Amino acid sequence: MLWSDFLIHSLPGQPGGPLLAQHAGLIPINESLNQSLFFWHFDRVEAPQLNEPDKTLIWLNGGPGCSSLDGALIELGPYRLNSDGTLRPNEGSWNQNLNLLFLDQPVGTGFSSVGAGILQTELPEVTTNFMTFILNFAELNPAFQNTEIWLGGESFSGQYLPYFADAIIRHNIGNSTFPLRLGGVLAGNAYIDPASHYFALLPSAAEQNLLHPSPSAQARLRRQETLCRISLDANPHHISYRDCELIMWGILTESQRNGTRGSLECYNQYDTRLYDEWPACGSNWPPDVSLTKQWLRRTDVRRALNVPDTVGEWDECRGSVSKAMLLKTSHPSIDFLPSILAHVPVVLYSGSADLIVNHIGTEMMIANMEWNGEVGWNLDIHSSNIHPHVWLLEDGSPGGTVQVARNLTYVIVDDASHMVPFDQPLKARDMAYGALGVRNRTLWNLQQEPKLPSKTGSRYEVEFVPVWLSSSMTLGCIFSGFTLSLMCLSLFL
Repeated sequence: MLWSDFLIHSLPGQPGGPLLAQHAGLIPINESLNQSLFFWHFDRVEAPQLNEPDKTLIWLNGGPGCSSLDGALIELGPYRLNSDGTLRPNEGSWNQNLNLLFLDQPVGTGFSSVGAGILQTELPEVTTNFMTFILNFAELNPAFQNTEIWLGGESFSGQYLPYFADAIIRHNIGNSTFPLRLGGVLAGNAYIDPASHYFALLPSAAEQNLLHPSPSAQARLRRQETLCRISLDANPHHISYRDCELIMWGILTESQRNGTRGSLECYNQYDTRLYDEWPACGSNWPPDVSLTKQWLRRTDVRRALNVPDTVGEWDECRGSVSKAMLLKTSHPSIDFLPSILAHVPVVLYSGSADLIVNHIGTEMMIANMEWNGEVGWNLDIHSSNIHPHVWLLEDGSPGGTVQVARNLTYVIVDDASHMVPFDQPLKARDMAYGALGVRNRTLWNLQQEPKLPSKTGSRYEVEFVPVWLSSSMTLGCIFSGFTLSLMCLSLFL
């Protein structure tokens, strides 16, 4: 097997001009089970600037079981789909100055092959398969061995990314002959600490004026919050909790209204500026998904992407993968985050209009986490940027706010959804380039700082109340839960 075997020679509906340098196909990770992971890799268009290391961003979508080809064709990849099945250039693509590697994982996701039908049930298994893939990929593509690797993704990939980063760090410590040059982690609207996100749902809904005003509706949500807290007390190290998932379902249920077509509507939990039909509440979003599915299910497209006939049809999110991921023994990835911050930078960003993994939950997590010798943003003597300040785009317009301390950068992207690169492509690219130091650009300090003792703080004894929550809000100080809602809402994109 050679790297040239994965070369893409043409794409159905490709834009005019020379085809971008790209490779795709399946790389075996377990030959005895006939399991392989599918990837799509794009070379950067422009060469690195002087003294700038070549960088590769490995992008993962969430789920579990959602294909990262959403990232390739709906978010940050070089193409977007037209309604006639042709491709157009994505003006917000990140591959102008980054190599992009989109990976379908765990096995059974997207075009990845499950082989003998054994799906992963725990995150350590998923991590082992990822490491096998990445080492095999590096052997096939020698140029990759010399690039700085950034792990990126969104939503439930907030569980994958710290596990994978920790595995790479441990690999490098024990393997000096074939190290992987980990540059850092970039995680958007990332589900990392379940407790923080559960207890942020009601404050976020209040901040966005989404809560039903009736006292009885609020009382129902409070009762469900109590059940959520009881579940967390009983099993504090799980990744999902059914009683907490019902908090989200309750908010969506209370948001029902009669739509313009006479049918019931509810909030889009991924972009609260929008409504969706009940009970989808966001699962019909983003609208590009249907075009993506049609294109990726075409025979000529599969052949162009080197997908063998033995692999089944592409699905955006595969329910069998999600159901198999029982996560009975896996600890939430927040347990790894402080030690990762002792080695490499981590960038967390949040779209301001997201509800399902909202910015308040990320802020709660940061406020209660100890890393590099301090807790949260407090008492930091190493950074002058611990307070939020306006982040400016290259053209001088505001993009949102940013905070930096001790290897951690936190960004809020204004007017953005759960999938920031989808609806704010230029802001997303500007943020990513600044965070990764692309073109030697530095929007904020990401220099590595002293490696001091790190640990997570209290899992959900949350004292942090965002100052922007008005005291006039009935639920402004009530922390409540969320993860996955019940139907196909149980999938993070």
